[in-house]
Amino acid sequence: MRNVKKKADANRPPPNEAAPLPYHPDFLYRAYRYRQRPNRSPREDFLTESLAELLNALSHIEHGRYAKGLLGIERMVDFGSGFRWSTQTALSGVGRPDLIGRGLSADGGGIYLIVENKVSAGYTGSGENDQLSRYGRYLEQREEPHKALVLITHWTPPSEKADVVVRWREIAGKLVTWKHQGSLAKHPIAETLSAWLVHFLKEENMSEIKLDLMDIASVASHRRLIDACEVLGEVIRPVADSLKGFFEDVGLKVLSASGWREFRTNKYGPPFYGHIWSPGEGVADTCVVVWAGVWTGQDIYNISPALSDQPELSFGIGLWADEWQAEQQVGPMNGLLTDLLADLESSNTTGWKIDKALETTDAYATVFIRKTRSFSGCYEPGLDWEDMAKRFFEECSAELKNVSQPTLQAIVGWDEEDGEAEENEQ
Repeated sequence: MRNVKKKADANRPPPNEAAPLPYHPDFLYRAYRYRQRPNRSPREDFLTESLAELLNALSHIEHGRYAKGLLGIERMVDFGSGFRWSTQTALSGVGRPDLIGRGLSADGGGIYLIVENKVSAGYTGSGENDQLSRYGRYLEQREEPHKALVLITHWTPPSEKADVVVRWREIAGKLVTWKHQGSLAKHPIAETLSAWLVHFLKEENMSEIKLDLMDIASVASHRRLIDACEVLGEVIRPVADSLKGFFEDVGLKVLSASGWREFRTNKYGPPFYGHIWSPGEGVADTCVVVWAGVWTGQDIYNISPALSDQPELSFGIGLWADEWQAEQQVGPMNGLLTDLLADLESSNTTGWKIDKALETTDAYATVFIRKTRSFSGCYEPGLDWEDMAKRFFEECSAELKNVSQPTLQAIVGWDEEDGEAEENEQ
């Protein structure tokens, strides 16, 4: 930290500091300025704006305790009530730091913080005129008694020219710890912004890597599990053959492997082993999919396993709606599957459940009915897994065959445009 004895007005810029860019209160608007373009990746800029939003929320909690902790400046004096963060403020002859935090301390002294965010890019300038050197000299000229230059980096090599160096993975780790401790539970805005930032860092592979001996030893076990899932997925074949005529009568056909999309390829390899049927040529060409097989524990088109991260036997029917009509289609889709559930329950069948998933990012909704049996729930020493899977699929198949054809045909004939018309009529 850079401290001088002299106190000054924290809000009075020196002659070479330009007025900060207007701080737009809408975070999404600011982030949109850095949308993907042909010759520009928005990741660093988006992280800067996300961090600014979070720091502005944290700086008003317990005199900035969590904001200081996140930046590794715990010994900095307590923030006053008017402390504020802004982004991309132009400093004449100095540059444009990613983040500037400024305001009065709790005891009335001025605070001025510069934060430079790096993911993998190098520093602009070179030698004693690189950006961190310029920012450091600028801070020395400031009259505030409490100052610091903080560098946040991921791959970019750290520099001794910064007072404090923080890794993005350390920030993610602190936010996760605070979540588990419930530290921000009384501050929903800060808690939500924190969760969003952690999620983004994980998706960008910028969070902490945590491994213990059990994780390392589980690789061989995972291979055995996937081999077993593949075998159990084949157990469905005789049941699938017995369903062929019944499904064809209502307009369903077996999809070729090339039409499976997320059912075949996912982040950690094939997430599903079994059979799928549809009235279209591929998952991407239809709004209706029927599946029967082994769900390995991953999400498929935002449908999670019944027990998180648990492999399971699954028999189900899903209806999808895309684009801006997604939310409006949930009602009509749910109505069709509710009719099916009533038909099933009229034959005293149990275990079928309706659920839904709404993906706001990609703008599509899914409503589905399924019957599942988790591996952990049916485990017992000496269990004949193939025989157990065979009985499960035969049971589900027999129950579906008792459903009236008009009920299934209405589902197979689902089209989101039909749902839109039905919604409008209501």
